[in-house]
Amino acid sequence: VALSLVMPVVLLIIFGYGITFDAEDVQVALVVDRESKSARQVRAALSASPSFSLREASSLAQAHRLLDGREVAAVVHVPSDFAESLLTSGRGRIGVRVDGVDANRARLVANYLSGVAAQAARDAELPRPSLVRVADRVCFNAELDSQRSLIPGLLALILTLTGVLLTALVYVRERERGTLEALLVTPIRPGELMLAKLVPYFALGMIGLAVTASLGKLLFGVPLRGSILALSLVASLFMLASLGFGLLLSVAAPNQLMACQVSLVAGFLPALFLSGMLFDLAIQPAWVRVLSRAIPTTYFVDASRTLFLHGDVWPVLGPDLLSLGALATLCLGAARLKIKKTL
Repeated sequence: VALSLVMPVVLLIIFGYGITFDAEDVQVALVVDRESKSARQVRAALSASPSFSLREASSLAQAHRLLDGREVAAVVHVPSDFAESLLTSGRGRIGVRVDGVDANRARLVANYLSGVAAQAARDAELPRPSLVRVADRVCFNAELDSQRSLIPGLLALILTLTGVLLTALVYVRERERGTLEALLVTPIRPGELMLAKLVPYFALGMIGLAVTASLGKLLFGVPLRGSILALSLVASLFMLASLGFGLLLSVAAPNQLMACQVSLVAGFLPALFLSGMLFDLAIQPAWVRVLSRAIPTTYFVDASRTLFLHGDVWPVLGPDLLSLGALATLCLGAARLKIKKTL
């Protein structure tokens, strides 16, 4: 009944209200070398567009630092000779630098910026018809290869399968088979029982991570620009959070069927649709972005893409590690409190 009636409603709400492919409120750094009427026209066009949220930068170096720190999705540079070129030749050039870690968002942002720049040229009161050309450059994923964005995110999905879906059955299976009573009368303590249930799946998840990352590099040429140590640290914290959540479901569920259904709805579907792996969170509704903050997969996808395509960018990795550590502590602590020596 739950799969037949609840699942369609959940998917309808997610896709109907929570998923959008339209760019809105994308953070863009604007650098204007010389103020002019034409430059102000471009600024006004960008400000008026609901697709962008402008952030003025005093220099191109400062704007590039914002882009490297993933604080903005693109940099728009209006050069000093922009107005003069429009007046003399009717052609102007605007430089755009886009973060290509998310290939789909990079294409979307570049196309939107080109459209806004063209509209600004049409709206400008110039003595001749003018053309604004956008010279874009994509950083960290110059080929805009979607596989390079998807495969680091796919690691999160594979770890979720091990950490949530499989772990959700380990405790409730003992209860259904009648072996839990024999286990609880032994001198084993609840913490030791919890550790014994989690360690094998942690090892299995890390092996799956190594195999998937290696195949992604060998078969699809996905680079790993960050360190293996940093990737292992991020993956370990994510696995602990996923294992804690899966074990909590297993302890609380009355049977394996219920544990499987709840882990699918509460674990797998949010990891697939609401983590930023398939859909860019920056352009999703505000309530989706808030909800995604409670999903460990969100932080792992962000950190994984950063490590594979950008490198050890600690201003980005630091908050992700702290968030994963907090969620891991919360989930493991809740699972430990739920495991008792009595039925």
